[in-house]
Amino acid sequence: MRYLNAAQLNVEVGAGESSVGIFSTLKEISLSCCGKIKKLFLADWVLSNLEEISVLDCSELEEIITESEKKRLVSNNDTIKFLFPKLRRLELTKLVQLQRICSENGVMDCDSPEFIRISDCPKLKRIPLYLPQLEIDDEGKLSPSNSLQRIQVHPIDWWEAVEWEHPNFNIKNVIRPLFRFWKDIIDLIEEW
Repeated sequence: MRYLNAAQLNVEVGAGESSVGIFSTLKEISLSCCGKIKKLFLADWVLSNLEEISVLDCSELEEIITESEKKRLVSNNDTIKFLFPKLRRLELTKLVQLQRICSENGVMDCDSPEFIRISDCPKLKRIPLYLPQLEIDDEGKLSPSNSLQRIQVHPIDWWEAVEWEHPNFNIKNVIRPLFRFWKDIIDLIEEW
């Protein structure tokens, strides 16, 4: 399976623990208007080829990557890295119940993200996303790697309050030049 495009799905996508290897060739997950799904997929799934995650208007979705109950009981407080070496796009839009992208002690390690959009996810308080190595520019300042081109967020006050889980304590300032606030984009379109 290379693409999973589902609209108005009424089952728990991460419900079957036996589906670990089935999704190893999956490149894109696109989910919209799936009002009953609470968790998108299990951490055990092998998603090393995944390039895009797009989730829109799933009113009950609480978590994108979830650990199985068995692993949750066994794991300690060490950071768990979920590897997404090919992930280029992450779009999370109108997910009013979304509380976590992954488990509380987990982070998504992404080598080549190009575009990130997080819009209208008011309960999301933490972005557990490790970006590729930060680079030092000609002026000796940290800057994001060349792969990351744009980040869109909405609303602005949510962005100010959200915690970004990253080894660089100043990551928000480093990636600030890549930001486009959704309201700014709408204003530009209206002016055009």
